[in-house]
Amino acid sequence: MDRRVSSLLDDVAAWAGTQADVRAVFLVGSQARPDAPADEFSDVDLGLFVDDPERYLRDGAWVRSFGEPLLTLLERTAVG
Repeated sequence: MDRRVSSLLDDVAAWAGTQADVRAVFLVGSQARPDAPADEFSDVDLGLFVDDPERYLRDGAWVRSFGEPLLTLLERTAVG
């Protein structure tokens, strides 16, 4: 795994540990696949299990605490 990605994941894990309503953070996508590792241009796809999703959907400032994102994408789940 790229050093920058590893550092970002460490930062996200540390942040999540300070948030009382974050139950889990999970890595998906190419960064999570050991059989076909991500290349240097791959993005980082994270999911959060939280008690209050609206808090994180309403205001994306928490994402910017890790740096200025080039792109963010929210996807609706099958159950809303």
